[in-house]
Amino acid sequence: MKTELRNAYQKAAFRPGEARVSRAQVAELQALAVSGDPDERLVAAKFLCPCHVRGRTEAIWRTVLALMADADPRVRFAAWHTLEDGGVPREGGMLERLEAALEKEGDAKVRGMATFVIGPLLAERGRRELSRLRRPDLGRRGKCDFCGERGVQVREDFETRIPTTGLPRAALICRRCAGAGPEGTSPDRSDLGRGRRSLTRR
Repeated sequence: MKTELRNAYQKAAFRPGEARVSRAQVAELQALAVSGDPDERLVAAKFLCPCHVRGRTEAIWRTVLALMADADPRVRFAAWHTLEDGGVPREGGMLERLEAALEKEGDAKVRGMATFVIGPLLAERGRRELSRLRRPDLGRRGKCDFCGERGVQVREDFETRIPTTGLPRAALICRRCAGAGPEGTSPDRSDLGRGRRSLTRR
């Protein structure tokens, strides 16, 4: 398909404004996306952009995501640029998939584009997670790992880990024990092990 189809798209790229891709042509672009010719895959990566297609579907995004793993760095760069133009889909797990693609990227230019596209989203996710960890959560009830009292409001104390049969977990601390240290800090772990014999510091 190296051909009139590809040449038509390439010529359209030099016209004023954004070339419009019809629904019928989307299927042809998706066929180009799996071509053995990297130049044809590059055309697909460029023209499956929402600014050309005037919309996006799950099938289009699956194709774009596949092109992000293409052997040719030009194709991968174009696929990330297409994602920038169309915006990152909000489907669950999408950011994690893109993050994985970024971590695997070995080309400096492509990696720079990928970081430009999803870097702000990753930073925002990190800020939200940090805020959640810092926010006191006394909305749950349970057993305090420090004083052993049951049925009290507790929050997770991420500075103290509790050994389990699997991975260690954060200790649960009640309001009273949380305020036992200087200026409302967590209490001295060496003295408050009555509720749990083995409290370990990270």
